[in-house]
Amino acid sequence: MTCTDDATVFVIDDDVRMRAATERLLKSVGLHAELFATPKDFLTRKLTDGPSCLAASARCATSRDERAGCAAQIGRGGSSDPDHFHH
Repeated sequence: MTCTDDATVFVIDDDVRMRAATERLLKSVGLHAELFATPKDFLTRKLTDGPSCLAASARCATSRDERAGCAAQIGRGGSSDPDHFHH
């Protein structure tokens, strides 16, 4: 078992091709990805206690409240210091 066996990268991007490409890239390095088209879709997901991070498109049409909600959701998933990446 490696440290990535239970890690999940949550990907939010409104471009279906970018989501698919990001998933392929993450799988190529042994990471599990869950894909979402909108922050609202992500916010309905119940997170587990395993390690996770959020990769979100900066171009995704979102409100400040949705972005804050996504960050809070990751924080509730068990990590007090979540990682956030934007492309």
